[in-house]
Amino acid sequence: MERAVKYGEIVKAKTRATLFSSLPAASNGIRVIMIDLHVDGISYYFESNVRPVHLYAKAIVQQAALDIAGEGHLCSPARIPAVQNG
Repeated sequence: MERAVKYGEIVKAKTRATLFSSLPAASNGIRVIMIDLHVDGISYYFESNVRPVHLYAKAIVQQAALDIAGEGHLCSPARIPAVQNG
């Protein structure tokens, strides 16, 4: 959750970003890799020497799901545009 909706709700994204930001500094800084965020603004919650890196991995997750499902799965690769056959 990136913002509080109800009174007293904790903004988990900001809380976690604050926790990562409080880690002791490494020689090359701290990189936090975030995969498939629904909100780009979460990257701005980090402080100090933390460098958030946002990766888009939809195609990788789709391919892994198809590989795990194996033969007889309900969703074919042809129906998922990001997955290429071959």
